[in-house]
Amino acid sequence: MNCNLCGSDRVKELGLIGLQPVSITSEPNFCSLPAKIYHCQNCNHLQKKYSQTEGSFIDSMYNQYDAYNISRGDEQLIFPEDASPRTRSYHALEQCISLLPESGKLLDIGTGNGTALKSASQLLKNWKLFAFDIHDKFKEDVLKISGVEDFYVGNFKDIPVQKFDLIILWHSLEHIAEPRDFLNQIMDYLTEDGLFLIQVPNIHTMPFDLAVIDHCSHFTKSGLLKLSKATGLVKVLDGAKWTHNCITLLLKRETNGCEPSESDCDSESVRSDSYFEWLGKTLKEFEKVTYNRRYAIFGTGISGIWIYSQLSTPPSLFIDEDNERIGHHISNIPIVNPKDIAESCDILMPFTYETGKNISLKMQKLYSTCKDCNFILSQPYT
Repeated sequence: MNCNLCGSDRVKELGLIGLQPVSITSEPNFCSLPAKIYHCQNCNHLQKKYSQTEGSFIDSMYNQYDAYNISRGDEQLIFPEDASPRTRSYHALEQCISLLPESGKLLDIGTGNGTALKSASQLLKNWKLFAFDIHDKFKEDVLKISGVEDFYVGNFKDIPVQKFDLIILWHSLEHIAEPRDFLNQIMDYLTEDGLFLIQVPNIHTMPFDLAVIDHCSHFTKSGLLKLSKATGLVKVLDGAKWTHNCITLLLKRETNGCEPSESDCDSESVRSDSYFEWLGKTLKEFEKVTYNRRYAIFGTGISGIWIYSQLSTPPSLFIDEDNERIGHHISNIPIVNPKDIAESCDILMPFTYETGKNISLKMQKLYSTCKDCNFILSQPYT
């Protein structure tokens, strides 16, 4: 068994994630297959290795993929302090516009239902847009997006060789079993001055991502930067502040004298296998404090939904600020706006300690109903 990232055979099995043998898909939906995690002792990369059963399930899931099903296919919103709510891809592209030419060609790899292309269509009006995915479920819808010229389906190697000025990997690289080989293939499609925009879940700020069955790589920022350098790419912009639980990088081809800094390569102080241990302890603590109690879960992302599957006592509510999700249900549990909760509600925060603390302080400031709430936080990393 070799590492997904560096190819080393020093890969150790850490074990199964969770108190219950339930994982979650990236759509998200519950999955009856447990998630097993492996750790490379050479490069510190966390990953999954799929059995034939797991591989068949994931292939079948991709053929019927229903992206962002809770919000009717709309991409997740973020809530910047200095701007109105917007989708993650729109916010990231907006930060990159000054470095992009007035016109060009863009390829979105793993396009799904075209969320990133919708953002590009609004912001890059003079660009020609192209999509690639392993299935054609959303092909007709994507081709209706203004500016989209073609939709390639199947094997990436079958895309006609051409050059793109911007290539987007938007929550796609974590699904690739051999990310280094895949990035090397993509380099043939990038112009000399072209740019890569990559966003993946950040295991440092989103350790609950370990439970996502179809995410076979769990990146730290230093790991993604090292992978980028190994494929001839270096950082242009670091979007750490754009989306709190993701790694977002704008990259370009490496030139002489252009090297990642040591601070980039050593940006996390926690060993990757510690995230696995932290998650196990956190689940046990959440189970203890919610048992036979009335509480709500904040957020309807992957972490909040998966945490629900792990606890003996289900929540009475899910709380979300995204209007596209409010009014819907998760297994008959309603999703409500923070302003509609009862005062003094117990709210479980399915985040790392720092993220949960920051969100809870923001909620207490914005909503009178949250001022006296008891926010159930995880423990800091140790």
